Parts: sequence; structure tokens; C-alpha cells
Amino acid sequence: MVITDAETSDAPTIRLIDSLIQRAYTMQASDIHIEPFEEETAVRMRVDGVMIECMNLQKSLHPSLMARIKIMTNLDITEKRLPQDGHFRTHRFG
Repeated sequence: MVITDAETSDAPTIRLIDSLIQRAYTMQASDIHIEPFEEETAVRMRVDGVMIECMNLQKSLHPSLMARIKIMTNLDITEKRLPQDGHFRTHRFG
């Protein structure tokens, strides 16, 4: 298998999403919120009905995070204005 430049540039995004999902699983979070702000992207998780601030990321990471999530959930990565509904399954961590 040959790894292209596009795949290696996406590897950090893939690892970041995987670590967020693993952290949510460990914390028994019911959902993950990734919200863009003017200067940063906030990541929060809902644990026992309470939103917990997990981390703030560089605003420049937001488009690649959203693209990765849309790919995982079989959504249209070009659609940015209309809501979309998707889901995915993952293996248990640990």
C-alpha cells in the first residue's frame, strides 16, 4: 500500500478525531460538540447531562475536522449550509 501526501497530511486529523472519540467513550459522554468561534474551535462533551469543556483548538483545524467526521458518517462533505444526519460505528477502545 502506498501512502499519498494527502493521506499523510490528514493523519493528524484522523488521530485527533480518534482521540476525541476515545476520550468521550472513557468519560461516558453522550455526545461531542465541536463549535467554531471567531478565533478558535471549542470541543465539549456532555457527561451526565452536563456540558464539559474539553479543549480549544486552532480555528484552522475546523474544516479538516468537519470533513473527517462527514467522511466517517457518509455525509456530503461539500454541503455546509444545510443540516445533515449521519451516524457511524466504531470498535470499543481499551
